[in-house]
Amino acid sequence: MSSFKTQLIALVSGLILIFIFIIFLIFRGIDKTRQDLIEINKLYLAQITLKLELALWQDSFKSILKKNLFSNYDRNKKIGFLSIYFIKLLEGEVNDFPGVDFGYYDDDLDAIVGCPPPLGPPLPQKGSNNNIEAMWTPIEIKLKADAIKQLSRGLTAGHQDIFLSERLGKEIFLFYIHPLVRENKFIGTSWAIMEFRDFYEPLKENIQISLTVIVFGILAALTVGNNLRRGVNYIQNGLERLKFDLTYRFSGGRGEIGEIAMAINEMASRLIKVRSYTQLILEGAGEGVIAVDKDSEIVFFNKAAGLLLNIKMENIIGQDYREIFSEKDLLRESIKESMKGINKDILKTIYRLSDGKEIPLSISCFSLSQEAQGGAVIILRDLSDTERFERKLRQADKLAALGKLVAGVAHEVRNPIAAIRANVQLWEKRIEKNKPSRESLNMVIEEIDRLNGIVEKWLIFARYRAISRERFQINTVIERAAELMRVEIKNRKIEFSCNLSEDLPEVNINHQEIEQVIINLMQNSLDILEENSKLIIKSAYEKETGQVKVEIIDTGPGIPLEIQDKIFDPFFTTKEEGTGLGLAVCYDIISSYGGNMDFETYAGKGSNFYFTIPVGEDK
Repeated sequence: MSSFKTQLIALVSGLILIFIFIIFLIFRGIDKTRQDLIEINKLYLAQITLKLELALWQDSFKSILKKNLFSNYDRNKKIGFLSIYFIKLLEGEVNDFPGVDFGYYDDDLDAIVGCPPPLGPPLPQKGSNNNIEAMWTPIEIKLKADAIKQLSRGLTAGHQDIFLSERLGKEIFLFYIHPLVRENKFIGTSWAIMEFRDFYEPLKENIQISLTVIVFGILAALTVGNNLRRGVNYIQNGLERLKFDLTYRFSGGRGEIGEIAMAINEMASRLIKVRSYTQLILEGAGEGVIAVDKDSEIVFFNKAAGLLLNIKMENIIGQDYREIFSEKDLLRESIKESMKGINKDILKTIYRLSDGKEIPLSISCFSLSQEAQGGAVIILRDLSDTERFERKLRQADKLAALGKLVAGVAHEVRNPIAAIRANVQLWEKRIEKNKPSRESLNMVIEEIDRLNGIVEKWLIFARYRAISRERFQINTVIERAAELMRVEIKNRKIEFSCNLSEDLPEVNINHQEIEQVIINLMQNSLDILEENSKLIIKSAYEKETGQVKVEIIDTGPGIPLEIQDKIFDPFFTTKEEGTGLGLAVCYDIISSYGGNMDFETYAGKGSNFYFTIPVGEDK
């Protein structure tokens, strides 16, 4: 919520700064306009003072008094005469400059002349001896006159024009003083005054009113924003509680916040219903289901998972999954990978429980988020019943194949027995001479060996295995098988290569059985390959299924379509000396590991026989 408050303060501060900037621009514009107006008025007043100087022409104040025989009169009479003289002289100019007071200043008399009342002195009455300047009573007029005298006194012939603005009372006046020089001597000034109506003053009042309104508006916005912040804070705190307690409900609120609160209450009620339905479904499922959140805590653990893994359900919710499963536990590793976004399916593995019991499991792991460090769900399926069914199915298949086996054995055994019988009969005839044939004896031995080989394969195919297994690197098995076949490969001039993956995990196998499978598949390929053909063995680890895959690839003629569905049948063979049990035995060995054997073939291009073995768990 501090973020919202910060944003609100930032917004209001931004608005204030924008307003201040706008006010600054307004005042800057006003000041520029004011200066421009003052400059225009300056030129206007300068024009008037220049016109006054031209009106004097070559005369001076003294010369005018002398011409009119006023040189010997006292000061007041001189001032009165000059005022009347200039008023008449400038009578036509008054209407040309409305709103402007103008006239002269006589430096000798230290008096303003030539300006009509009220600024100029009142015209003298006959017989009056009063001081004319002393009769100026209005304070503003007095101030103007004093200002003109103050500015004009002390000027010399070398002075420039004077222009200034000055506040007299409540008003602002613009003064323009132009020195008058005759024969390089300063005699006085021509001057002009006008009131400057500063439009800034009323605008200032309006701005003050606007500022007051804006300040109150900002305060109102802050109040509304604060109320909104409290409402949002209320909603946010409630949502935080809902994370852990869906039964929490918002109390009534006003306006939009109240509507949002009621909508959240409704949503929480629906979530409770959905969660209840989901829990009922998952609790009733036959598969074990474990869910872990992004903080590695177990958030769901159904009864099936507890029974399957022999884990007590008490207080398991909320615990770290790493406290439940040991460091090398397959489920711990699977959950860890799923939380990193790596989905995984282990079709079959042997899982060791805490009490040492081993059970066959299928494990499906998937992430609850596409992002790294998300939650994960693990689904466990007990394959014990499936394995029992598969064993029964394999037994039924073996029993079905047993009929074929008996027929084949009867056929195969009959011929050796016949040969043995014939040779025995021959010995009976020669027994008197005590000279049995060496060739006959060799034949008996060969046929007996042949019969023994057939019976051996039959026993391998028919029996249940109880062979010891251990964790073994299948690449080592491949290399040993290849070494055993290397001489035959060289003699047949076959191009042989191995492409073995370096990251193969160890598998739980009897390495002699797997070696037998690989040699059998290599021998089958060699039997049909011509010189300069290729034979390749590959190995790889399929992480998605948790299995190791081995491929034996050749560039032979391929397998005809009509015999492809019989390729793994017992006693089916295309070789003259074959028994038809090789591939059947290989298939049965791989199946006993929970793996799969199959092939791909392409007419005229070759075949690829491959098998897979589950990695399983370390023993």
